[in-house]
Amino acid sequence: MDELGFDQEIIAKVSGVPQRTISDIANWRTAELNEVRETYRLYLRKYIRDEAARLGFTVLKRFEEIVKDADFMTTMRIAAP
Repeated sequence: MDELGFDQEIIAKVSGVPQRTISDIANWRTAELNEVRETYRLYLRKYIRDEAARLGFTVLKRFEEIVKDADFMTTMRIAAP
């Protein structure tokens, strides 16, 4: 995630991994670099995907609530690109 431009503090906060470990991984200072790096990369990818899905479902739920109470013209404006 460090390679994608995420701040190391944010990575530590989101993943719950100590800041020093994140720094070691990002700066290639670990003996088991490939395993540790791959494990945390997969963990963070799964976390980001799950959060995106959760937020997407929240947006869809809110959209359904808005459309349910909308009149025909409002529904058409929402549906039109």
